[in-house]
Amino acid sequence: MIKTADPAEPVQATSPTPSRIVENARAMVPHLRARIAETERLRKLPEETMKEAAEAGIFSLFVPKSLGGAGGGVGDFVEMVKALAQGHLSAAWTLAFLAEHGLMLARYPEEAQKEIFAEGSDALMSGVIHPPGTAVPVEGGYEVSGYWGYATAVQHADWVQVFAKVEGREGETLLTLLKREDVEVVETWDMSGMGGTGSHHVRTEGAFVPEYRTLDMDVWSSRGNPGAFLHPEAVYSYALRDVLGFMYPAMAVGAAESIIADYRQRLENRRAPFSSLITADSVGGQMRYARCIQALRLAQATLKQTVDEVVEANATIEGEFPPEMRASVKLGLMGVLRMAWEAVDLAVKGSGTSVFKNDHPMQYYIRDLEMLLSHQTIDEDAMLGMTGQILLGRATQSTISII
Repeated sequence: MIKTADPAEPVQATSPTPSRIVENARAMVPHLRARIAETERLRKLPEETMKEAAEAGIFSLFVPKSLGGAGGGVGDFVEMVKALAQGHLSAAWTLAFLAEHGLMLARYPEEAQKEIFAEGSDALMSGVIHPPGTAVPVEGGYEVSGYWGYATAVQHADWVQVFAKVEGREGETLLTLLKREDVEVVETWDMSGMGGTGSHHVRTEGAFVPEYRTLDMDVWSSRGNPGAFLHPEAVYSYALRDVLGFMYPAMAVGAAESIIADYRQRLENRRAPFSSLITADSVGGQMRYARCIQALRLAQATLKQTVDEVVEANATIEGEFPPEMRASVKLGLMGVLRMAWEAVDLAVKGSGTSVFKNDHPMQYYIRDLEMLLSHQTIDEDAMLGMTGQILLGRATQSTISII
């Protein structure tokens, strides 16, 4: 549990407002940038970053107001993640996961939520799903065993959520929530991209999890999760994928915004190839910068449009979204990622060889972005194939559920 106040001082009952949290995230950008090398060396976020994020309200954005959180929505999350990504993608990835895990915890049964948030709204969780472990039914709950990866931010967590098949009950699987001290962290994270996220493996053998800290995964991820009936804010009645799907596109847009801002300054400080002109005064430099801005604006506009589409749909549609609408959302978000990467690629190729020094901030952005784009949930071939199946009327039920 992150604690930033003096123990003698009263704990604040509520977090900053969502808009204030977004402003605080923007204020963190120069600090995140200054700590890039340290974060990569530690393979986790420095304590200064964690303390600053707690004070900024990052971890409580998605926690219900009744539990001391800000009760923020999808749009607030997107703006916060975009801001954090302008500082350091590894930090943005970690902090965004910890923030959205607050939303995940608020979907558990009431008894679990009372325990989780007993000490305040900054209950930090690391969550992993695959491969599934094993849950053995015992009196009052389950004994859980398994080996899972990748557990982002597990070094900072109070709780670890893992996925397990119930022994003796074919086809039944549960999300189980363990206390951090009940799992062993196996340090496996040594990557060229997202190096500061600390996404290690975890394992446990026979750890007891009470019944109330378990939940069917389909119920947990649905619009009818327990939190939807406990908290009045709209976001708790979203299907989980309609929130989590925005994380990676928001990060890509934030990174692109930062890279292009730096590229703009570089155009004023270097000569065009084989010319005495400052690059910003050359036709080639002007055209490349215009293409960067074009791609970035398309990414920004599509991201906003898709957020608005999902927010409106959740307010007006009961039950599951029509498959065609879900395909439209996925196409929009995949387009955001493509346009953001195009903007970055144009800027990198127009920046000269100096940005390829190992310690140049651009290298961290490039490696982290490439790692982000490799995530299975945004694999372009797989995702576009599934959306195409839906739009052409050839989708199976499993296709629809994945999208």
